Amino acid sequence: MSKTVIYSRQSLDKEKQKNSSDVQKAECLKYAQAKGWLVHEYFDEGDKSARITGIEARPVLQRLLFDAKEGNISRLIVYKRDRLARNVEQYLMILNGLQAANVEIHFAADNEPPIIQGHIGEFVEIILAGLAQQEGENIYRRQTEAKQYLASIGVKVFGPPPFGFTLWKKLSEEEKKVYKNLAMKNDEKLLVKKDEAVIVKQMYEQFNIHWSKEKKLKEILMEMKKHDKDLDEIKPEDLRQMIPREIYKGRLIQKVGGETFDYKDENWRIIDEDAWEEANWKLSLIDSNIADKEKEPYQALLVNKIRCSYCQPLKENDEEGKIFFTKKNSYYRCITCGRSIPIIKFDEHVMKRLISHLKEMAHTRFDSLKRLIEVRFLDRPLKKEKELKKVLLHFEQEIHEQVKNNLNDFEDNNKVADLVDQYKTTHKKLLGIQTSIYQFKTTITEFKSFRFIEELSLETLPNKHKETLLGTLDEIIYSDEESVFKYKDFIAN
Repeated sequence: MSKTVIYSRQSLDKEKQKNSSDVQKAECLKYAQAKGWLVHEYFDEGDKSARITGIEARPVLQRLLFDAKEGNISRLIVYKRDRLARNVEQYLMILNGLQAANVEIHFAADNEPPIIQGHIGEFVEIILAGLAQQEGENIYRRQTEAKQYLASIGVKVFGPPPFGFTLWKKLSEEEKKVYKNLAMKNDEKLLVKKDEAVIVKQMYEQFNIHWSKEKKLKEILMEMKKHDKDLDEIKPEDLRQMIPREIYKGRLIQKVGGETFDYKDENWRIIDEDAWEEANWKLSLIDSNIADKEKEPYQALLVNKIRCSYCQPLKENDEEGKIFFTKKNSYYRCITCGRSIPIIKFDEHVMKRLISHLKEMAHTRFDSLKRLIEVRFLDRPLKKEKELKKVLLHFEQEIHEQVKNNLNDFEDNNKVADLVDQYKTTHKKLLGIQTSIYQFKTTITEFKSFRFIEELSLETLPNKHKETLLGTLDEIIYSDEESVFKYKDFIAN
């Protein structure tokens, strides 16, 4: 039986009342009643982001599309277009699927225009879906900026308070009297939960006392519990998760929107620095045996990237006939003279020199470095964005002109269909470029803070990031006396 159904999706931004499922359902039911339609089923997706969540991760929407394809749905009522998707590509995919199944689509919001059939209607849907996507991106950016501010003043923005802590707003009036000497600036700020803090302190103390490199973590925990009954509920995985938490020494580190926020508050301190460091060192020794077994073979970074100065004297602008080192067992070996250097040792030497150079450049010549980076990586996409906007404007004018001149038969006008297809393709390219520009500008902003530069170290860099940094080198030249690095223009001396 074909039926009329309602679909709703709760915005993750719960402050927006119009996005609540109850409001959507009420508005859609009111719309159906005004039309004299009986609603047969209600599809509620719950809390799902339509900006980043794919269709495959929205089971209720998948079921709705399946029912439509099977011919079980004749009419769909949605509050607004952005409830279906805040991504142009996804929205068009959903729309095309429903229209192919001959489902009528209606929007209950007063300011939401109805769907127009034909090529012009498709053009309008692209514009509206693009606006919804842009609004979604703006909402995300505002939420990120708000979370960054909260992180900067010591509010934990992700997840519940860790064990040992609570929030001021969760305290009873009696409990608040215990903390009366603390001036709370924000209901969301963390407070030490004293009964749990006692358990945390005992956990560190007992772990440091009963630790042994010969024992497994489970065995150490059994010894801890024998001497302290308060630790009965602690599991081995709890030790792995809790011992490394820097919040227990009064430090909250959060990464929000690509930026790291490091906030310290002595009122949070449960464990002194020495006890925390000792416990973490001991924990790393226990887990190192597991890590060693799972460790992948070392990947050489500089195969065919090192030039031998003995076989070929250094010359400016000499691009032909360069003689390189290749990999031979655990050594780099010159393919002509056979000179060898240990792979791991030389990789470390090159990476340390490169990281040191980047840090120096970031501090001494940031403005010129930033401009060079922008010229090299940002000018081209900005120019492309400008060109695509002009092309889109041209297509819009052409489509309007065609509609104006062919009011009676524009549905059969192949030129309009072609223009709409070209508009869709260009619009998709523009969205991709605008996303890249935003991400790159964010990266430059983070770079200015020097945080990620200061945190760079050989130990913390994964291989893929080492490869990226090596991309800043044009050439590595080796001799027994010294190694010479030639840098690309944007980090040149």
